[in-house]
Amino acid sequence: MEKGSQLDYLSLPSTLWRFMLWFFFVGLVLFLVGTGAIKNQQLSFEKDATKAINYIHEQLVINDAALAGFGSILASVGPNNLDPARNFTKHIRDTYPHIYMFEALVSIGPANIAEHEERMRNLGYRDYKVTRYVPKNGSTVKPFDTIDGVPMHFPIFFIDPYLESVKGIMGFDMMSVASMRDPLLASLVTGEPVASQPYKLKEGGRGYALIKVLDTRDTATAMEQRYSQGGLGALPNNAQGGLAVLLIIKTDTMLASVVNTV
Repeated sequence: MEKGSQLDYLSLPSTLWRFMLWFFFVGLVLFLVGTGAIKNQQLSFEKDATKAINYIHEQLVINDAALAGFGSILASVGPNNLDPARNFTKHIRDTYPHIYMFEALVSIGPANIAEHEERMRNLGYRDYKVTRYVPKNGSTVKPFDTIDGVPMHFPIFFIDPYLESVKGIMGFDMMSVASMRDPLLASLVTGEPVASQPYKLKEGGRGYALIKVLDTRDTATAMEQRYSQGGLGALPNNAQGGLAVLLIIKTDTMLASVVNTV
């Protein structure tokens, strides 16, 4: 077909309609294929997102359950027999790697620091001493903080795992640093677990603390009995042996496990 006739053919209305229909059907097919691919990606994303959300929710439930179980054991056995609590915390850490550390605090008044330190040293912590946060700017260190106007300390008396790198924080007063004091006081008011702001862990990575102050009405009697059995007298009246339990969650590990599930 000569060039002129080809142009004449292409210019025919019937030929133009054929081309228009062809382009229309090609465009329709591409649109349907693209829409289907996008829909499949959307469904896949929604499935993965739902799975991730459910997994995170499951981890949060596990954290609450672990904290409650730790608090229950600690309140029942008291501070003089920590082996059952340590067995429990080790099992939980081995089962759920995102739970990095367990800690326990006890409330004491300033007048009872020496008695508390002596008790802990008798339990084998020979260098145990109640300490407070020292600001790097050299400002004056407050001797204590107050709860409802009552001077109070919340030193750490239990850590698991008891690593060499954390031995120095045994006896540290959590009331002396705002990042821990705020959730501690919030839990004291609500009776519920309260999470701290995320922070950089000394051992690497990031994490946050989940803190719960146990009901002193439930723990005071049990702990007073355990303390009195220790032979060093009853608990200080102004402290009433209030306990707080704490988990440190490694967010990096928790998020990595979420990625592995989707």
